[in-house]
Parts: sequence; C-alpha cells; structure tokens
Amino acid sequence: MTSASKTPAARSDYERARTSETYTASDRPSKISNDDVPQALRYRLRALLLMGFYIPILVIPWVLTCVLVHHPVNEPTYYKQSGLPPNTIRLHRRLINGISVLNTIAGIVTIPLISSLLAQAAVIYTQRRRKSQHVTIRQAFALADRGWSNISVLWDSWVAWSKGSATHGPGSKFLTLSAILLVIAAIQLPIREIFLSTEQTLVFSRSEKDVSIDYLQYFRPARYTYDLGHDSEPDDMSSIPEDLVVQDVGNSLASLSVFKFPPNLWIQEVPSSPEFMLQAGPWNLLSGQRGYVAALPNGTTTGVMRHRIMRLNSSASCADVDQSEFPSQCGGENPFTASFLRPDQLRVRVCVPGSRGKFPWTVSRDRQQLHEEIFLDISDATGIRQRESWNSSVSRNVTRHCTTQTERGYFELGNYRNRYQAGPLLDRWEEPDIWATEGEYNDWMSPEWIGDTEKYRYSIGRAPAGERRRPSTEDRITDLVNWTPNKRGGLEWPPVPGSQNPNRTMTGPLMTLAISLFGERSLFAFADASTNATSPSAAAQLCQSGRLPYFSRTLDSNVTSACANATAADVSPKQDEQNLINLMKAWLASIFYAPDETETSLDIGLYFANEAMLLQTVQNTFLGTARPITSSDGSYIPRPVISLTGIILVSVLILLQLLGLAYLTYYIYLVPAWTGALDALAVARIAKSLGYDDLPGIGAVEERDERHLGAIDGLVGIVEVGKECEDGVEVDGEKDGRVEIGLGASGLFHRRLAKFRIKRAKPADSMEMHRFCECEGCTRRRANAVERGASGAYNAL
Repeated sequence: MTSASKTPAARSDYERARTSETYTASDRPSKISNDDVPQALRYRLRALLLMGFYIPILVIPWVLTCVLVHHPVNEPTYYKQSGLPPNTIRLHRRLINGISVLNTIAGIVTIPLISSLLAQAAVIYTQRRRKSQHVTIRQAFALADRGWSNISVLWDSWVAWSKGSATHGPGSKFLTLSAILLVIAAIQLPIREIFLSTEQTLVFSRSEKDVSIDYLQYFRPARYTYDLGHDSEPDDMSSIPEDLVVQDVGNSLASLSVFKFPPNLWIQEVPSSPEFMLQAGPWNLLSGQRGYVAALPNGTTTGVMRHRIMRLNSSASCADVDQSEFPSQCGGENPFTASFLRPDQLRVRVCVPGSRGKFPWTVSRDRQQLHEEIFLDISDATGIRQRESWNSSVSRNVTRHCTTQTERGYFELGNYRNRYQAGPLLDRWEEPDIWATEGEYNDWMSPEWIGDTEKYRYSIGRAPAGERRRPSTEDRITDLVNWTPNKRGGLEWPPVPGSQNPNRTMTGPLMTLAISLFGERSLFAFADASTNATSPSAAAQLCQSGRLPYFSRTLDSNVTSACANATAADVSPKQDEQNLINLMKAWLASIFYAPDETETSLDIGLYFANEAMLLQTVQNTFLGTARPITSSDGSYIPRPVISLTGIILVSVLILLQLLGLAYLTYYIYLVPAWTGALDALAVARIAKSLGYDDLPGIGAVEERDERHLGAIDGLVGIVEVGKECEDGVEVDGEKDGRVEIGLGASGLFHRRLAKFRIKRAKPADSMEMHRFCECEGCTRRRANAVERGASGAYNAL
C-alpha cells in the first residue's frame, strides 16, 4: 500500500508514530523517556574505551624496554656488586615475559583498532561543520570502504591526484592522513623488532652473597660463591723478614726452567703468535715491563664479582761504564757490598746503594715507584764473553752499571664487567666509604678488621660487634684492638735456619736479589770463604749441590766442563782452587757476558724477589689479616639490547602514532555523530537520499558513473529551520522547532545538537525526484504532501 492510498485512520496512526520518533527542542533533558526512540546525534564512548585499552599496551612495554636496557626497574644498575635481591630478579623476568605478551597483543590489535577509530572519525569528516567544507559521495564511499587499508582505493586516489582531478576521485585529506597513520602504526613494531634483541646478562644475585656477618662464619661463602685465594696487605708486607725472601729467591733461581711458565707471572701484552711464546720462553717477554707478578695465578677471574689485588712489575736497564765510575764508597745509609778475590786470577766487586733492612714502600695502596741501582766490576774475567765472540774466551775487564724500576699498585682482576681481561695498573685506590654496604667493588677486609677501634668496640662476652669493612687507602694493623707486636694475623713469621739477623726487614727487589746472589748465605760467599783445606773441595760442593743460580737456564758448556773437572777423582788441592776459579768465571760469564743478557737475568731475579715477597706474606697471614678474594659464576637473566639509534627511531614513531591517535580522538569528539561508524548500513542510508539515476545499478560501473558520484555533495548536514530548499519550498519544522539531518543539507553540526533527538525521515514512494531537492527533509515533506492529498501543492513543487 502506497502512502497516497492510506485511509484517514491509517494516516492518523502514521502521523502519531512520526511525531513520537521526532526530537524536538523541548526534549532537552538528558534522560530519554521513551526507550523506543534511539538518540541519533550523540557522543559515543567507544573511542575513549578503545584508546584507554590501546595506549597502555603501546606505551608501557616500550617505556619498560627502554628502562630495562639500562637497569632493572627497581635497581640503579644490573651490575650491583652487593647483589640483586631475589625478588628483583623474579620481577625482572616477569616483566620481560609481560612485555613480550603486550607486544604480541599490540601487534594483533593495532590495525583493526585504529581502523575502527578511523571509521568513527570518518562520520565526523562527512558531517557538515563549516560552510567551505567539501566531500563528494565518491569520497564518502571510499571512506566507508576503509580505503586507508585498501590498496586499490589508495591507487585510484593516487591516479586521480596525478591527473589533477583529485576532487572528483576517491581520495581525500582524511583518507591520506589515515593511510599515513596506519602505515606508522604498522611499521613501528617490525622496526622495533629489527633493532631490539635480547641477550642473557650475568648478574650477582644476593642469594650468592656472603650470607653471614657472624664472627665465626663472617666470610663463609654462600652456595655459588667460592674462595680464590688471598691478597697480601701492604702493612703486613712491611715487616716481612729479609732472609725469608732471600731463601725463596735462591730456591727459585736454582730450579729455574727455560720454558716453564711461572703461575704467578702475568703477561701484560700477550704475543699474537703462540709459537713465539714456546720458542722464546716466558722470560724473554719481561722486557719493556710487559710482565708483572701477583699473589693469584695468572688468568684468575672473579665471575660477576669485582676485586682489586696488588701487583709488582720490575724492569732493568744495563750499560757498561768505565772502571773509574765504580763507587769508591757505596752510597746510602746501609748499602750492600760483596766481593770475591783471587789475586792474579779473578776479582769481583758488587755495590748496591741504599738502606738495607729498611722497607722501601709505604702502606698506601696508591701507585708507587721504586728506583734502585747496582754496580758490578769483574776484573781479569777470562770467562766473560761477548756476543761477537760466542765461541771464544776473551780476557777483559767489565764494569757494568744497572738501574731498575719497580712499580707497586693494584689492578682489577678479570670479570664479566671487563670481559674477563685483567685491568691496567691503577693510579689511585678509590674507596669513598669504607663502611658502605654498596660499592663498585667486592673488596672487603678480613674478619680481623671487625670491631675496628675507629667505630666499634667489643661486646662483653661476645664476638666483636661490627660490620664489614672495606679497604681504605692506608690500613695499619696497629689499628686493630687485639693487635700484639711481632704478630700478623696471630702468626709469627717463620724462622729461617742460619739467619744472622731474623728481624731485618726486606729491602727493595734489586737489593734482595743481590743478597741472594752475593750475600752472606749465597754460594758466591761460600766460594769466597773457601780454602784449600775445604774437603770436599768448594767447587765440587757447588756443583753437587745443584743450586747454582740460573744454571738450568743457561746450560753453559764451560760451567758443565768446570763442574766435571771439579768432581773428578784424585784432584790435587791446587787444582781444586783452579777449578773453583774456573767455575766462578764460567758462571759469571753465563749471566753477565753482555748488557742485554744481564738485563734479562736481573728481570728474572726481580720477578722472583717480588713473587717471594707477595706469596710469603699471604702464606703467613691468610688466617688473619690477608684479604680474601672470592668469585661467583652469577645468574643469567634476559636483558633487552637496542642501540641509541633504534631507541630514537622507535620513540619517534611511537610519538607520531600517539599524536595521531590523540588528534583522532579529539576529532571524533568535535561534534555529535549521527551514526557510530561509516559502515555499510550508514552508506545504505545515505544512498536512500540519492536520486534514482545517481547510483549505478548492478553491473559494470563506467567511468562516467564515477565522475557523476564525484560531483555529488556527500556531506550530511542539518536541515535549517525556516530556510527554503533548492526548489523554493519552505522547510517544515519552523512551527514546532524540529531538527532534521539530510544529505546535502546546508546546516552545520555543533556541540549543542547532542541534546536533540532527530527522526530519520521516510523515503518517498515511487516518484521522480531528480528535479527536486535531494535532502532527506525534502523527501519526507513530499511524502507528507502525498498523504494529505495536497496534489496541487505537490504539482506546485
């Protein structure tokens, strides 16, 4: 039944229904009294809900990633040397997993969510908000097709723009900006994955920390922390007996091997060719201060812990001088001198200026240098040989002056922080607060230092009440409450058999070496004191003892020959004396035949003197004041890794995306919308307001059809009350203040319209409409005119 054929009763019901579905100016209350009347123009919360869901899963994972690149969320660094608490490690692992989950969710919802927001914003874009606004039906249909994600629509827009007919094509500013926003959102996560990676980082877990501060169990390590050894304290070292070190040096030089690598020799510059190490031996690498000695074996590493230990390195430089330069009186407060004299045969003089028995180092842990010198004078040394005459003996006099430089300081052992490479010699010992629980290193004093008089006192009947103490620049054992003289950590220095002065302190390494080679208890002194009455002969005793210094290194044929003659049967006393002189000449020639050979021999001896000083101190104080060195393998935790370029690029993309989404949300809430999204239903409703010939039928769409759609106004506007339509008919609603929307209507949308209810008009029945106004309001009025039978009025239209 058509509208024109309705009965009066039917028309009355129809009018009542129309009136009940129309928003009027009097219906301004916020509550809708009739649930059957939907609110058409309103603000919808969907955009805010979507943004409230999407923004956190976009921003929070990236912010957490940037933080976790540098440190855990609740700690200042991954390399906290006091250890990361177990709850921090658990939280960190959960955050890494949570970030991965949120990134996955964001990657899934980004495109559909932003596309949904764009579809909602497209409704606002196709509503008339200003007089100069222009959107065609073709552009509106492209937005309804969600052309921002449709390659074919974007291509058609590009083609129309390149031909200069963009206004008639499917493209629009909104479509272009939407496509750009969608591209930024789409590429942001892949670019992040390109720059971002995850690596396993070693950390020091607090569960691996030294677990107790009890006096008896103070330094008992936890499950994954173990002892590597001890380092000597400077103050302990300052009282080490000279004879104890001299004895060790003599033993080391007697058992010296050519190719055996000493465990405590650290090579600062390792040769690139391992074959060179095997061919030259370790001692040829000492020149140029490339080697040093430490209390722990070379290559010791401490895992995730950081320790500094003492090191000493010495180097010698020798040159021949005129005999007149040999000091007539050896300088210093208490220099060391020695001599060997066989008239008309051999005369050897040794002078080491200095103060024998005075420890040359201070108790400071800062870098220190010590300079020493030695003078050697060998007269009528038949066995002294030069390089150019290796196979012949040349009688000559040799006066040689050698200077040595020794450095003492601290270096950092290899650990995870420095890629397991030993650090350089430190100029200063840096320890801001010796009582701090947090620090850059894991250096701690031994339990002997608990209860230091500077801060703590003994508790009555209990162990010392105190805390762990870090090493300071200068620590003296006399600061301890329970210190007693002549004791270091409760142990006395062990006695040395035959020592003439057991309380004499060691001096510098060069003087200590000279005393070992030429001192009172040396083989040199034994040979000088021997007589023809010595039985067996002195030469035979020297050879049979197997304690000739450096002999196993040189393996000199003249020394071997001299020993063979000295140990032969039926040797006369006169021949014994000559054998002794020949042996001394050969031994001196094997060590001091040239300045460079003398330098190497001294370098070796200086190494053993430094080693003996360090190791003897540790061996006699490790139960007391020696500083313990520990190691931990650590725990692996995942850690995001990204370059600064990646952080900047991804942050810029996220910022652009946030700005685009913020403006999109602002745009959506500029004015109330007549529909929730520009979708298929909205397009169908718009199409009903078009003329019969405006939309092509089912079948092929020709170019002229597209041009025609590109010429039709596609904006939905407000039918203005009291205005006239294009054909001169007055707009209905002036009397009752109705607000209606229509395709092509000239009225503007504004915020106050959110309080109105607007009725969607019925389309006209079968009649030609191409000659009339195509807005939805005019269509409704023509239908009313037909129902009222006002055919004359209709014809007047």
